[in-house]
Amino acid sequence: MIRVEVHPATKPHVSSKWFEEQLRNTELSTNVEVKNPFRVDKKKLVVRKVVSEHKLTFPTSEKRVRIFKNGRWVDTNPVHVEDMTGVNERARLLIDRLEGKLHKPTK
Repeated sequence: MIRVEVHPATKPHVSSKWFEEQLRNTELSTNVEVKNPFRVDKKKLVVRKVVSEHKLTFPTSEKRVRIFKNGRWVDTNPVHVEDMTGVNERARLLIDRLEGKLHKPTK
């Protein structure tokens, strides 16, 4: 199941036709104009009408890699990040030894 999160104000612009176009071309994006007739400016205590633009596109993540089969996006996999910046040297040696990267010390 593919779950796409969009800004709540843009939900009326997301249709099955838009979704099918996005599945065909995941790089496609659409700008939509959203009208909010009741926006409260709390600093000035004024109610006003606001028109804003939002970009509709499939979410991109640096934490997951898209998997394509036969030119179609079917799934995602997590990106393996090996970040050892917060680990001290003793813990790093233990981790490397557990992963088999280092030879065990001989006595």
